[in-house]
Amino acid sequence: MELTGHEKPLEQYSKLELIQIAKRYTVYYRTEGGKGSISDYDSLSKEQLIRYISTDNDYIRSKSNSRIDLLKVRIKGLVDPEDIMTEIVDIFKDLEIVPDVGMYCTFIYNAKTVRNRSRESVVPSTNKIYYDQHPLVKVVNVQRWGFTAFNYHWVGSGEEIHNYTWDEVAGQLHVIKENEMPFMRTVDYAKLKRYQTI
Repeated sequence: MELTGHEKPLEQYSKLELIQIAKRYTVYYRTEGGKGSISDYDSLSKEQLIRYISTDNDYIRSKSNSRIDLLKVRIKGLVDPEDIMTEIVDIFKDLEIVPDVGMYCTFIYNAKTVRNRSRESVVPSTNKIYYDQHPLVKVVNVQRWGFTAFNYHWVGSGEEIHNYTWDEVAGQLHVIKENEMPFMRTVDYAKLKRYQTI
């Protein structure tokens, strides 16, 4: 199997595997003499190979495509949002703790209370209020208490904008690239959970 450089972090590949990956993307680098080169990868250290591969434009572009391709394979046939989210978390390893405005991401969210929240998904027969435990969002504002974001899982409900507090985000935010969003919006992994306190 030909390596793509996306099967695991670059640091976990052997030097021989990194050379194979550099050849795949025809990685360009400058020699000690200042000349550009797209060969003789054997003369580079493992650390140099990692640095040159990780900044190569072809490698960077392939990363987004390969993550979506891998996700398509791994979620084929899955229906449980929990199982799908497990695969997403495993594949989308670019992590942030504090997002930038405009960033797309997904994460696990455990809301504790409905205080100061919209009544986002009230089931009329039970009058229970639900939230999305696996939001797919675009961050619109960052504050000391958390952030405000547009949740794509709520599109069309009139309740797309939500506040997410730091204390209720479980773990870190998994960054989604803009060109990955069209596919991510088709993945049915929203998990509606009832608030603990009504």
